[in-house]
Parts: sequence; C-alpha cells; structure tokens
Amino acid sequence: MNDIINQLKGLLPHPYLYETKRFIIGEQYVNMISDWQTINTQDNDVHELFKCIGETVLTNAFIVEQADGTISGYNCRIKQLSDGIQVIPNEKQITNLHCNLKKANEVSFSGKTKKIQNDYLGWF
Repeated sequence: MNDIINQLKGLLPHPYLYETKRFIIGEQYVNMISDWQTINTQDNDVHELFKCIGETVLTNAFIVEQADGTISGYNCRIKQLSDGIQVIPNEKQITNLHCNLKKANEVSFSGKTKKIQNDYLGWF
C-alpha cells in the first residue's frame, strides 16, 4: 500500500493521502474543500452534479417498454388508450419525453402527438 501512496504523491489528490473527516450535516451550508488540498481543485463539482440532475432528470419524463410488453413511466403517468399512449408529466417543469419502445405506438405528450415506429429510442 505504501508503494501505491508514494506513486500518487505529486499527482491528483487521492483519498489515502488525507485524513478522513467524519461528521454529520443536515440542512446547512457545506463548506468547500479547497483548503484540504495542496493543489488546485474544482469545488464546483457539487454544483455541476445538481445542474446535471436538473437538466437530465427533473425536466424529463421517460417511458420504457419492458420485455413483457408493459410500459413503465418515470416522472410521468401513463394512460393506455385504444389508439396509443397518453403520457402525463408529474410536474409542470417536465417538458421533454424520452421513449424506448419496441412496438409502434401513437404517443401523446403535453399537447404533442407523434406516431412512433418499431424499435424507437428517442425523444420529443
């Protein structure tokens, strides 16, 4: 283990090089960790993760056709209609729908309707 630690010195920060600080936090500001490091670090990583979650999950609905033919919805409710599928977003900020369907369907989402061909993986 010491050989590995010695090889890491001078490279990117590694957890084995620093003492673990154990503490419990609740709803409060979390201090940045730049002062723990001896080189330039990116404190914005946490902010970038929240930004990514906001852009990829919180504004999107997903429907997936399972192997048994049932359709599962995430961030949305699904109504099976005689002529297709109606997808209803759970919240008003959900403006995009991503589909992974194996059979042709007509999908309705937020006032838009799209005829989906076989083996469709995409969004609208």
